[in-house]
Amino acid sequence: MKTSANKWKVYKFGGTSLKDASCFKRVIKIVNESRKDSTSNNLGIIVSAMSGMTDSLLNLRNQSEEDCNLILEEINARYLFVAKDLVDTNNFNKLKRLWDEDAKDIQNLLYNVQGDDYLHQQDAIHEMIFTYE
Repeated sequence: MKTSANKWKVYKFGGTSLKDASCFKRVIKIVNESRKDSTSNNLGIIVSAMSGMTDSLLNLRNQSEEDCNLILEEINARYLFVAKDLVDTNNFNKLKRLWDEDAKDIQNLLYNVQGDDYLHQQDAIHEMIFTYE
């Protein structure tokens, strides 16, 4: 017989619930309170993109190289602005390095989209944006 200790509590956060640093802090508070109040150690947290990020990334598919760079710079500025308010300097620098690597991967993929295989490449970009780790 299963007891309440085996039950899972699962939360999913994304979009407007991760719009800015204050929203992230609210999510952290919800998760921490749930951990304190839970009779189970089985807690699942699912996090998706911040508000507007998926649309911004998908928008890259239809832009010139120059516009892609501008969009990535806007995403970078927003991401780092939020991160700066949430983590210490050491972790901020690690996050910035990771973001720079991700942005470079995105740029490389976008800039290699050309030729007869363009539509297939568009599908690959869409898949990468939704599954990127």
